[in-house]
Amino acid sequence: MADSLILTHLDALATFPDELKRTLRGLNDDALRHRPAAGAWSAIETVGHIVEVEAIWAGRFRQMLAAEHPTFPAYNPDEAVQQRDYQNKQPSGLLIAFAEQRAEQVAFLRILRPAQLARTGVHPTRGVISVADGIAILANHDRAHSQQIAAAIAAQQPS
Repeated sequence: MADSLILTHLDALATFPDELKRTLRGLNDDALRHRPAAGAWSAIETVGHIVEVEAIWAGRFRQMLAAEHPTFPAYNPDEAVQQRDYQNKQPSGLLIAFAEQRAEQVAFLRILRPAQLARTGVHPTRGVISVADGIAILANHDRAHSQQIAAAIAAQQPS
């Protein structure tokens, strides 16, 4: 992956916590907790998932740097969201935790050298990935869940 693309992804990762705060600012509790369909996540559940995935990727990045070609355990996001009861968490606490974790993660990733960005691990569904691939995956994860949050909020609001 080109250095400029990695920097673009890192910049996107760095700005996402503030974008998420702006998206959720001013929403009432009903809008945050509204599930747009059976089995779908509310905006707050999606935020909880984002916080959890941040921690998962922090561990994966460090594993790839510390071990030769580690294999990552499978992760069931629906099960995790339900078990951790994000639906009943406070948004401010989740947003603060996410912003702090993300700032630390981006600072860490920005200092990695090309050889470190090329280190690999085995993702449970994607197969062999590098640290650089993981950065792109995380940035795409943010974009996808940003759209999911926007859709959950829009589904709650009257037409």
